[in-house]
Amino acid sequence: MALVQFGTVVSNVKGKIGGHYFKGSLGGATLQSIGYTGAQVKGLSQITNTRITQSGQTINACLLQVVRAWKNVSAGNRAAWLAAAPNFPTVNKFGVPTKPSGYHCFVHINYARVASNQSILNTPPAVLVGVLPPVITIGTLSSASIQVALGAAVPAGYLMAILATRSMSAGVKPSKSSFRQVYWVSAGGSGTQNITTSYESSYGAPVTGNTVWVAAWLSSLTTGQKTQMYIVGQVVT
Repeated sequence: MALVQFGTVVSNVKGKIGGHYFKGSLGGATLQSIGYTGAQVKGLSQITNTRITQSGQTINACLLQVVRAWKNVSAGNRAAWLAAAPNFPTVNKFGVPTKPSGYHCFVHINYARVASNQSILNTPPAVLVGVLPPVITIGTLSSASIQVALGAAVPAGYLMAILATRSMSAGVKPSKSSFRQVYWVSAGGSGTQNITTSYESSYGAPVTGNTVWVAAWLSSLTTGQKTQMYIVGQVVT
C-alpha cells in the first residue's frame, strides 16, 4: 500500500499501487513498474526478491521463518513483546519514527537475527545504547580498487555493515537512500577491508573524477538495532 505525505499540496508518495511503486531518486520522486518474468501457463509471475542474506537464505525465506515462529510464542511472551515495543521504535517510508506492535517488534528483531545466522528470541532483549561504529577512512579509491580502513575492531556482539553510493558528480550530497550495503565485517574484524569486488557487483567500476561516499553502521546480533551511520566521501582517482 502506498503512503501519501501531505503539505500545502501533496509533497511525497511512498509505496506500491497496483503494478507500480513510488520511490525517491537523485532526480526526485519517480514511479517505477514492477518487473515480470513473462507469461506462464497460469498468468504472469512477479519477480521476487532473491537477494541472499549472511545466513545463506533469501530475504523471503528468513522473513517466513520468523513469521511462522510467532505462532509458537506464548501469551505471556507476546505481552512482553508488546510492552517492549516502545523501546525499539522503527521508521516508516518517510523516515518518521513509529511505535511497532508486539508482533512487528518480534519480527523486526528476529528477522535481523535469522538473516545473520542467529537463533530466534522468544522474549524481548534488553535495549542497547551508547555504541558507535568504528571510525572509517578510505585508503584507496580508484577505478580499479576500493579499500576502507577501520579505526578499531568491530566490537563483540555486533556486525558492521559497510555501505556505499554509486560514483556521483562533484557537489552532489547523498541522501540516506543513496547508500546500498556492499560489504560486512564480523565481530573482531579490523584493519583494511578490500570492498572492490562487492562494490563493483552492485555499481560497476567507479568513474574517475566523480565522488564515492562510504558509510558504516553497527548492527546488534542480539536485537538487530543499528547505530548511526559514519559517512566519508572521496574523489575517485
